[in-house]
Amino acid sequence: MRFMSKIRRRVQYLHALKQTKYLMPKSYNEIPEYKAAFKQAIYFTRSCSFDIDAVNWIDKTFITADSTDIEDSLRDSKLASFDGAARQCLKWSHFYAPRVAKKLGCGAWVTIGQIWNREEIVYGPSWNDLKRWIAKGIQRDDFENRRGFNLHAWITLQTCEIIDLTFFTTLSEMDPQFKSCAGQFTHGRDPHAINGHRYYPMAIGSDFAQTISDKSISSLLTNNVEELNNCSAVFLFD
Repeated sequence: MRFMSKIRRRVQYLHALKQTKYLMPKSYNEIPEYKAAFKQAIYFTRSCSFDIDAVNWIDKTFITADSTDIEDSLRDSKLASFDGAARQCLKWSHFYAPRVAKKLGCGAWVTIGQIWNREEIVYGPSWNDLKRWIAKGIQRDDFENRRGFNLHAWITLQTCEIIDLTFFTTLSEMDPQFKSCAGQFTHGRDPHAINGHRYYPMAIGSDFAQTISDKSISSLLTNNVEELNNCSAVFLFD
């Protein structure tokens, strides 16, 4: 069985290498349905030499109006406040994905990609950006002419639900009218997670995030809850 699994993964990897063209949306309406985009993101991740299986989606909903199960999985970390989440999407998603998966008993993946506000792209990394970060990490040049970094990360559940831990807190720091949103997280299924916004997954998995961090000018991740609210001195991240 283990031998057949290795063969199957090798076939999947070779198939991913054959797919050299990946969709880059030029407008809100060009963003595909989330599961289709996630499948493409898996192919891209495999083409970067990461071992990731296809997702066996499950027909279940964890996210309800009160979001008790989600909040419990986050509160288990004993973090006193979520107010320090601004500009730290990769760190928070990487830290919480395995904890959410354990608490809910389903798959939960760090997901890196774009987020659109109707026709305006809020965070819009390209495929070449992702390839460069995997090869060289994030460097000072990536911040030229920007307040922050052109990337967003969130958690995708095996139910196709999204958990975004940092977007609202970042927004609260950038726009005074959203100050009351500090410390809040958003959740739901695309395109309904945030009104008027779309999520476009491009790369998947904790290993992908870890490789970017390992090669960057400053560490972007942590396994220590006490360091979650510590923003890197080099990066205004999110």
